[in-house]
Amino acid sequence: MAEFLVSESLNVPVGRQRSGGFYIDYKALKEKFLSDPNWIEYADANGVYVFSLKAGRGERPWYIGKSEKANFLSEAFNNRNRLALNELINEKKGTLKIRFLVQARSRGKPNISQIGEIEEMLIGLAAKRNKNLLNIHHVKNPKWSIKGVYNSGRGQPTIGQKGFKELIGL
Repeated sequence: MAEFLVSESLNVPVGRQRSGGFYIDYKALKEKFLSDPNWIEYADANGVYVFSLKAGRGERPWYIGKSEKANFLSEAFNNRNRLALNELINEKKGTLKIRFLVQARSRGKPNISQIGEIEEMLIGLAAKRNKNLLNIHHVKNPKWSIKGVYNSGRGQPTIGQKGFKELIGL
């Protein structure tokens, strides 16, 4: 079984345009990947990445992707992702953050199929937390629910439902 490790939440460098808008500062980002000890270990790594916005006391996921063949710098911060995230940081308040999930060091190449499975699972979970998630290509909304446990909407679960969730590991 492959084990994946989660990085701490890292601030994505953002610049300000003359017009007042914000953008991901790719030059500063490349410098972080080259010299910042918190970023260096992810420069040539593969895995899953999660972009979020931190505002107030909370942090909400906005985009989840995977880097199977390319490294995090070229995949997570490709032109398409930067364009979508630039729109996000200009529409919403908060600090843009990223977390990396990488496979623990072992012999051989990263397990590509498990990277895809983790991305799919995280997108499904994040879509429940943020209905406006930027990428929802793996979200499957079942046509059933278990009240207070799974896919049942808002509301406090009962003691029995809480116990069941704990038993199952939800």
